[in-house]
Amino acid sequence: MHSSLALFSIVFVALVGSLYAQYDQQEQLAGSEPSNLARLLPILSRRARATSCPAGLCLSKWGYCGNTAEHCGSGCKSGPCKGGSGNNGGQRSGEATYYAPGLGACGGYNHGNEFVVAMAAPDFDPHTPNRNPNNNRLCGRHISVNGPRGSVTVRVVDRCPVCKPGDLDLSPAAFDRIANRNQGRVRINWRFA
Repeated sequence: MHSSLALFSIVFVALVGSLYAQYDQQEQLAGSEPSNLARLLPILSRRARATSCPAGLCLSKWGYCGNTAEHCGSGCKSGPCKGGSGNNGGQRSGEATYYAPGLGACGGYNHGNEFVVAMAAPDFDPHTPNRNPNNNRLCGRHISVNGPRGSVTVRVVDRCPVCKPGDLDLSPAAFDRIANRNQGRVRINWRFA
C-alpha cells in the first residue's frame, strides 16, 4: 500500500511539474512575468530557474528571462537592467577571486598591479554589440567593491567565462584591498560607481 502511494505521488508530481513547465514556457515566450501557479514549478518538479539569459534579455528576480519592465526593473539580476540591478538600488553580491590580467576582452593589455576587473560572462555578454567584446558598453566603467577587509574601485577590462552572475575576478592588487590573497575566494557586495 505504501509503495503504491509513493509511486503515485512521484508520478503525480512529475505530471503536474511537466504541465506547469509547458505553461511556464508559454508565458516566458509571451514576455510576461509568471503567474502564481507557474511559480510553484520549482517546488513541484525541483527544476531550477535560469541563472543567466541570452544577450539583450534581463534576468528577473524570479529567475525568468525577458525584456519587459517586470524583468528589467526592480530586482533585475543581470542583463540590460533599468533602475538598478539587484534588490538594493543597484547593489549586487557575489564572490570575488583574482587572476593575472593580460589582454582583456575589452581590447587592452593590463597588469596585476592595476585596479581592474573581469566581470562574469553572464553579466558582461548582454552588453556586447555584434559579438565584439571590444565595444561592450561596460568596458571602462568603474565598480566599487566591498569585501571582508575593505573596499576598492576597479575598472572593467575583461570578462570571466567561468564566473557565476554577480561574481568578479579582480586583479591581484585590487583583491589585496578587499581580502587576503590566501583566502582565494571571498563574499563581496558591489555596484557601478
